[in-house]
Amino acid sequence: MKEDVLQQFIYSHPDIRAVGIEGSIATGRQDLYSDLDVTLFTTHLPNYLEQSSWLDSFGPRIIMQTPEPIQLESDFVLYPFLMLFEDGSRIDLKMASVYAFEAYLNWESTVQIVMDLDHRLQVQPIPNEQSFIIQKPSEQDFFECTNEFFWVATYVAKGILRHQFIYAAKHLEIIREELLRMIAWSISELHLERVNLGNAYKYLHEYIDEQDFEELRTTYAIGSSTAQKDALQTMITLFERYAKPLAESYNYNYSEECEATKQYILNILEQRGIGMKSK
Repeated sequence: MKEDVLQQFIYSHPDIRAVGIEGSIATGRQDLYSDLDVTLFTTHLPNYLEQSSWLDSFGPRIIMQTPEPIQLESDFVLYPFLMLFEDGSRIDLKMASVYAFEAYLNWESTVQIVMDLDHRLQVQPIPNEQSFIIQKPSEQDFFECTNEFFWVATYVAKGILRHQFIYAAKHLEIIREELLRMIAWSISELHLERVNLGNAYKYLHEYIDEQDFEELRTTYAIGSSTAQKDALQTMITLFERYAKPLAESYNYNYSEECEATKQYILNILEQRGIGMKSK
C-alpha cells in the first residue's frame, strides 16, 4: 500500500496541518483490495487544485479519476483524487482547506483523525458505521418502492414481448435496484435497524437467507429472452416474499395495484406464448 509514501508526502508539506481517514481502514473492515480513504487539510488549497504534478509523488498510476467535489455543511468542499497505481494499491485522496475541518467531522461516522498539528480536535471521534445503517422506510418510501418496481416491471415484459433485449435488460436493472432496497429494509427491520450492507449491498450475502440469495443471483444471468423472463418472475416472487411481511410488520399498506400488475404481466406474457416458469 501507499501509507509510507503518503506519510512522506505529508511530512514534506508543512502546509498540511491535519489528516483524516475514513471508510473500511478506519472501521477495521479493510482487506487487500480496499482503497486507502484519506483527507488532507491544507492552508494552501489552491496550490493543489491549480495543477496536478504533485500527484506524481505517489508513484506511477494506471488510471486516475477526479469526481465532482464533495459538498460538506456550511459550503465547505472536499476535492477528490482517486488513483490506482502500478503496484496495485489505491488511494482515494481528498484535499480540503483547514477551515473545512469541523464540517468534515460531521460528514460521516467513519471519520478518524490521525494527525492534528494545530489541535483543532476537541474530542477524537470513534469511527463507526452509523452513517451507513439502513434506515426504516417511511410509508411513502415503501409505497414508492413497490410502485416503481411493478410499474417498471411492465416495461420489462413489453421489452421481452418485442424481443428488445437491451431495453428489457435495462429495465430489469431498475427493478432489481428496487428489489434490493426492499430486501435491505427487511433485513434492517429484522436486526432492529442496526445493519450496514455496504456500498452496492456488498455485504448482503452475510445477512440474507442462503436460498433467497441463490435465487437473486440467477436474476443476473439474462443472456436470452427466456432468461430475462425467468429473471422477471424470480424478482417478482422475491419482492413479494420480502415486501408483504415488511408491510405487515410496519403496518403499512401493500397496495392492491401490486397484485393486479403482477397478474397483468403474467397474462400478457401467457397470451403471447411466453408463459412464466412454474414455481
